[in-house]
Amino acid sequence: METIPKVGILVGIVAVVIFLPFWMIVTIAENEALFVEFFFNVDLVEKKMKETKTYKAMLERYPDSIVSLRNHGPFNSDMEIIAYSNSSESHLNANIGFDHQNDFTWEHVRCQIGDGDDRKKLGTIPPELIENNPPIPRYMFKEGNADNSFTADFIKFTNCLELNKEQIELQELDADYHVAIPENTGVPGCQEDLSCFEPYSLKIKVGDIVAFRNFDSDYHTVTSGSPEFGPGGEFDSALMESGEQFFHKFTKADEYEYFCMVHPWQTGKIIVHEK
Repeated sequence: METIPKVGILVGIVAVVIFLPFWMIVTIAENEALFVEFFFNVDLVEKKMKETKTYKAMLERYPDSIVSLRNHGPFNSDMEIIAYSNSSESHLNANIGFDHQNDFTWEHVRCQIGDGDDRKKLGTIPPELIENNPPIPRYMFKEGNADNSFTADFIKFTNCLELNKEQIELQELDADYHVAIPENTGVPGCQEDLSCFEPYSLKIKVGDIVAFRNFDSDYHTVTSGSPEFGPGGEFDSALMESGEQFFHKFTKADEYEYFCMVHPWQTGKIIVHEK
């Protein structure tokens, strides 16, 4: 009777040894065409990955990105796209993987700013600034990375490469007030109802931080001074892309007029009171 379990185990082992190779041959045969097609055709693999939203978003916003096909094997391939910023000493890293056997892609993007703590704080524009319905889950904003269906929007809205050291320090403190550059302010007309910056006039206290964000598709600046007399020298955002933001901490009580150097009909003012 003791030999029965042993015989059963032996029979099981023999069955595995016989049928496992058979199963592997059948599986490979079923996918042989796909393996051959992608493993021996690097151009086809690259074409598949260049059709992804992640690839298009990276190259549209950062045309100087470095693109490389890092791994190309019989089962999967991996493309890496890196955009650098010398001023902020950070980079945006996107990875696109392609599964040959199952014919699908996976996508990931990550903002690299300093150490991990910096990335969690500064990965992207704060979600509360993106209207009331952020296109990306809040935890992705906080972590500074996104996957798959969220990668393209992350690339579109992130200020990962635009932050300089001064801006990083201010953003760590969080803005006390927000000013928007609305859509369609790149054409005259908004000055008639003072809606080129919203709000047009803002009252704050000494030490408050104001965040300006460009909601328009055109480039804009937030520059202290006026169209009549030019820049005042107190602050200047330089050119801001769509979705980009600029922070400024007001340290002196005064009334600050500002305007857009690209579209001089855009004006606003910040009134700073003592605490």
